[in-house]
Amino acid sequence: MAKKNQYPRYNKMVHQLLEALYNTEASNLDDCYTSWSYDKQHAYDYCLSDYRENDGYRFRIISHNGWCFRCAYLYDEIDDYTGEILRTFLVVHSRPPKHSSFTTKKDVYDVTGYYTMYTDYEMYQSGEHICPQMRQ
Repeated sequence: MAKKNQYPRYNKMVHQLLEALYNTEASNLDDCYTSWSYDKQHAYDYCLSDYRENDGYRFRIISHNGWCFRCAYLYDEIDDYTGEILRTFLVVHSRPPKHSSFTTKKDVYDVTGYYTMYTDYEMYQSGEHICPQMRQ
């Protein structure tokens, strides 16, 4: 279990990242590029394996250009005893520019309270009555 203050909490940048996560449907490199380098493929595969390892949901490429891309996903910290969701995290991988090899930078944000408000507002706007975690 992560320490209570180990991850940054909600701020304006996290708000923008969550908006990008919900405003895009791109989840594969071919949704963004017609062709791409081995380094981009390797970085994308790393992000995807991290997503699967954390049992994440809503994996998306939230921004991209000719040189780099950024992908993000959400995952929950579950209480082993009760099965309840303790916290929700936003994970963002940034693919550095071409000259930086194929490593990625990984940032993790605790979005527990804010994420719940965000999904409730989205449900209100859409009129849908679905699970607040909105798994896809």
